[in-house]
Amino acid sequence: MRPVSLLLLVGATACAPKAAPPAELEPETTATVRTPPLDDRAYRAFQLDNGMKALVISDPTADMAAAALDVHVGQFSDPPDREGLAHFLEHMLFLGTDAYPDVDAYRDFVQSHGGGSNAGTGQEHTRYHFDIEHGHLEGGLDRFSAFFTSPRLDREYVAREREAVNSEYRLKVQTQVRRFREVRRATSNPAHGFSKFSVGNLDTLADRPGDAVWDDLRSFYDTEYSASRMAVSVLGRQDLDTLEGFVRDRFEAVPTTGEPAPESSVPIYLPEQIGVRIHVEPLDEIRELYLEFPMPPELETHTRHPLDLLTGLVGQEGPGSPHDLLTERGWITRLSTATDGAEDHSLFTVRVSLTEAGLANVDAVAGVVFQYSRLLRAQPDLKPYWSQARTLSELAFQFAEAPRASATVRATARAMQLHPTPHLLDHWATWDAWDAALLDEHLARVRPDNARVFVTAPGLPTDQVEPYYSVPYRIQPLDPATMQAWSTSEIDPALAVPPLNPFVPKDVSLLADEPTEDGVPTAIIDEPGLEVWHLQDTAFGVPRAHVAATLHLPHRATTLADKVNLVLWRDLVQHHLAAALDQARAAGVTPRISRAADGLYLEVHGYDDTLDAVLDTLVEGVRNAPLDADTFELHRRNRLRQYRNTATDRPIDQVGWALSEALEPTDWSYVDGAAHLEQLDLAALEAWRTGLFDQLHVEVLVHGNLSADAAARTARAVRAQFPDATPVAPSPVRVRQVPPGRDLVRTVAVDHADSALRVLYQGSATGLDDQARWLMLGTLMKTPVFTQLRTEQQLGYVVWGGYDRRDHVPGISVNLQSGVADPTTLLTRVEAFLDGFGPYLSEMTEPQFETVKAGLVASLEEAPTSLRARSRELERDLALGATTFDRKAQLVARLAEVDKAEVEALFATAVRGEAARRLVVQATGRAHAEAARPAESCPDTACVVARLPEAFERAR
Repeated sequence: MRPVSLLLLVGATACAPKAAPPAELEPETTATVRTPPLDDRAYRAFQLDNGMKALVISDPTADMAAAALDVHVGQFSDPPDREGLAHFLEHMLFLGTDAYPDVDAYRDFVQSHGGGSNAGTGQEHTRYHFDIEHGHLEGGLDRFSAFFTSPRLDREYVAREREAVNSEYRLKVQTQVRRFREVRRATSNPAHGFSKFSVGNLDTLADRPGDAVWDDLRSFYDTEYSASRMAVSVLGRQDLDTLEGFVRDRFEAVPTTGEPAPESSVPIYLPEQIGVRIHVEPLDEIRELYLEFPMPPELETHTRHPLDLLTGLVGQEGPGSPHDLLTERGWITRLSTATDGAEDHSLFTVRVSLTEAGLANVDAVAGVVFQYSRLLRAQPDLKPYWSQARTLSELAFQFAEAPRASATVRATARAMQLHPTPHLLDHWATWDAWDAALLDEHLARVRPDNARVFVTAPGLPTDQVEPYYSVPYRIQPLDPATMQAWSTSEIDPALAVPPLNPFVPKDVSLLADEPTEDGVPTAIIDEPGLEVWHLQDTAFGVPRAHVAATLHLPHRATTLADKVNLVLWRDLVQHHLAAALDQARAAGVTPRISRAADGLYLEVHGYDDTLDAVLDTLVEGVRNAPLDADTFELHRRNRLRQYRNTATDRPIDQVGWALSEALEPTDWSYVDGAAHLEQLDLAALEAWRTGLFDQLHVEVLVHGNLSADAAARTARAVRAQFPDATPVAPSPVRVRQVPPGRDLVRTVAVDHADSALRVLYQGSATGLDDQARWLMLGTLMKTPVFTQLRTEQQLGYVVWGGYDRRDHVPGISVNLQSGVADPTTLLTRVEAFLDGFGPYLSEMTEPQFETVKAGLVASLEEAPTSLRARSRELERDLALGATTFDRKAQLVARLAEVDKAEVEALFATAVRGEAARRLVVQATGRAHAEAARPAESCPDTACVVARLPEAFERAR
């Protein structure tokens, strides 16, 4: 399957309803943006005198305003001797402007008014963005626009921010995705921008004799950050004229060279870099085949969608697919297709997770992909699949829901750089005429002599080392005999084009409005073994619904064996249902199976016409998925490998897992999970499964375009599939209490250069009043933690702090990963920060306190913009036992009563007082191997649990 796909493979065209035909587009000169029918925002596109493209979006109901600016400059533009300079510049722009010289003026303003900010440097684009409480958009734009009119780029911060970039680089040195990408770069055309090291480090950004990095930085900014290469998008409550004035007043002053974005004139790969096999040595036990095929630039062909059709056909998981055949042989656990590339090229990619048998037969695995490509080329007519994809694409556009303000401006700022104004919102849903020759041209490129065949596995022969991430690899031409076999071998008779899709919606009508009391779910069934909550909701105007069913199995969620077995069983169910679940996703219904705290969680979201069929499929799978020795062993070993591989994950993640294991009885150690899987056999899992559903409580939430009667039928159909299950109460929710006044430390062993630390201060009560006070404290702490420990002290790239809630138990935490300090030093710095935070709170004025509180309230009150987002809110409330479904509103009401003195008192007693409940989890990296461990620290979860005898508990 494709991870993200515009192609939706379905059955006969007649099976799907026709969306309304696209409206005739006005000429480009009118700058009219085509909007989805459900989008009632107003849009206006224009160009500033300096050449900057602009879009303003008026949404009178928006709780949060937002802005984004895209610069058509990225890694590809780095000077050859200053790799990472574009990324370094992104960092430096945040550190003060002439108008707002304080290094944290922008971030403080945005966060104090309930928003957030960030930026990212890509291959050809760098994007900056923020969102903020709607009443403070102008102030946010004042500070944001100054990045591009009067940045200080202060020399005094160069050394410090260079360390931040280096920390970001070090953070991902052991990340397999990044290591693999760097081998792709090392084996690409040195004259193409893709070959450059994108992040930067202390070497590439060093001062050299006669060449200070600041001089290069200033020159890069002056040359590349031209208004003619920028696009800005702003969304607010104001009318279009006002918003346009905001933009013109602030962004007309951005300097311009008048130059367009640079274009590449060289190929990404040289001839000798195609038709090759590349071995990659991983740090973890990973076995993977990755096929990469250069294609024409997608921007030139996307309205005819050849790559979408290609990725959908090759990546689907139905009968006759490569995924189906290779899974049946026991050679793979996953196959996905995708597109990659840049504006001057596209890549069609196939990523395959291999079993040990698959690695032994890796050429045969690749051969199946080539066979399938030849099979598709031999088809007399693939237009029906293209037509069906177009139909569902039009349907998706017809019922497209408006994304959040922040997502809207990010997407449109980028779209302005790539697509004509009328198509800023619908470029993905724009379809020209069917072009059989173009599809054939793309299919013809899926051939051995146009392939880069990557094989990743431990122990493969290598003869080179990638310089930045130290990845051993080897590149050599493909064997001619192998290429010949791939090109001419007989097509396996098991391969076939996809069948019709049974989950295509036929009825996309909306139910008549049926307002419910307070617009919240009501309990329509409450009986032993079954509880159903329902809210008919057509406010978003979409024929979609959300059904979430939790199968509470308290008798099978108590031991480590139970929990790991549930995860493995979920894997086996998904294996059994792969084709059906893939078809559901293709038809606009998203299914999900996961482990719940005390059982299994089943969810379907999408067109309501087919939700019952998909949910029935899920339930049938969890009840009756077959168990056979080969499939069991394949997934047992795959899951075992995943658990083992966590040993090299980021230390900050590993200490986070250990913290959760310590506090939450439903969590477990991956090390312990691996030990259980080591000894688990098929007979044991069969015996465990036999009584899996002996005791059961089903909790169902139904939200959207389904009536109460339909919801009741759906829920009873789920419960009826377990006729012999004895009703039982769900397990209570428990969170272990950290004893007051105790210095409890948990150490975690990691295989990484960096160290990590998480410090949690836990509250002593769980009421909403307590949660409101802790939430306010955490919000006030968020920016100072980052400023002091990340920006000022440069302890690491990953630094954050603030509110930390476990179920209803509030608290705050400070979290760091560092390559420059050991855990003891990090803890000392955290304590010093907290010592200084008390005076910071005392000196804060009442208006400042109220400003931050107002921003927090605004962020909590932001209304969902889609049915899915509203469903998520309802699910969160239900999971927390808030069956009035107004938890956020109650929290806002409590916040209104919180005053500064209360927060100061809370901090003084619960964080700095003698009875503070503190839990420290730390990991010592290789760079600090000689550092002493704390005395009497716990080396495992069992030790911590033994010291946490009490727990908060509530009925589920």
